[in-house]
Amino acid sequence: MSKLSKKSITLTICSLSGGGAEAVCVSLANYLVEREWQVDLVVFSLKNEKYLSLVSPKINVINLNVDSTVRAVPKLLRIISSTDNKIYFSFDYISAMLLVIARDYFFKKITVINRNMNTFSQVLINFPGWKMKTVKRFYQNCDLIINQCEAMKLDLIRLFPKVKSKTDYIYNPLRIAIESKSKITLEIESRTQDYILCVGRLDDQKAFHVAIEVFAKISLQFSNLRLKIIGEGELENDLKACALSLGVSDKIDFDGFQSDIIPYYENAKLTLLTSKFEGFPNVLLESIALGTPVVSYDCPSGPSEIISDDINGFLVENRNMEELEKSLIKALLKEWSLEQVVASSERFYSHSVFNQYEQILNRYF
Repeated sequence: MSKLSKKSITLTICSLSGGGAEAVCVSLANYLVEREWQVDLVVFSLKNEKYLSLVSPKINVINLNVDSTVRAVPKLLRIISSTDNKIYFSFDYISAMLLVIARDYFFKKITVINRNMNTFSQVLINFPGWKMKTVKRFYQNCDLIINQCEAMKLDLIRLFPKVKSKTDYIYNPLRIAIESKSKITLEIESRTQDYILCVGRLDDQKAFHVAIEVFAKISLQFSNLRLKIIGEGELENDLKACALSLGVSDKIDFDGFQSDIIPYYENAKLTLLTSKFEGFPNVLLESIALGTPVVSYDCPSGPSEIISDDINGFLVENRNMEELEKSLIKALLKEWSLEQVVASSERFYSHSVFNQYEQILNRYF
């Protein structure tokens, strides 16, 4: 047996629903198993899963089948006790803290690595007091925290100075399907449909009501333009009501979750991001990889590390609606260089990104 084949790791995540963290988790698991790692993937619940079919059959998927953190604890402890894996890589805050508790209070000799999934200062704002105290107590005691961009890393250090020596950042990778398509996207001569694209969960963080409001303003100048919103969430009815009140409900398509989003990117005039905050927005990466320019608020964090003005899109002063409107009009009228837009995504190709992850993981063997 080769030295590589002896390496083993357990990845943990709350769900495999259709989010960016879940996509990166599955992609990293698939990469490692092809590199002859032994990979266990522990999922708290497979309810409403979207990505299970993308998981390699070589990966041992363990479904805890729990609907609460408390119920996950004993099952997670049994898994730790019954396997020889010493490296546990968490893709969410909850499982990261549970692993820290298992290590420190149940004397489990494991290394806890976490991929920080969002700008932490913004996440804490929405936590009740008891939850904020719990997170502050346990989360910063991970052995290593990998952020999705430099801005996230600096934000985390400001909150938890003690993590400075044990935190780093690795950009999100492009999904393999997007990356493969990116290499042939230059053959597409023009965008075939007249719409702006928004992608993400229909929740408060993504602030799609801003997208609807600015679309209502520019639709007066672009009479045939539509807005397509891809995603599911609790604010769907509120967003539809917003569109109705602004008189643009007949120009906005709510297309729900889409397992294959590539055609939506390829046919869009541009992709719009209006989030209050992000970790590192995959939607921007995927859009430019497929040759579609982007317009985004300069929210914390990520957009400023992806967008090069006039090359692959426009970065707009955060929450400045007037500038957002101007940038959208400018982007819609501009003749973009497809080659430049696509080329700006090359540093996010998956092999380079996952090689960085593997180099970090190799330190623990």
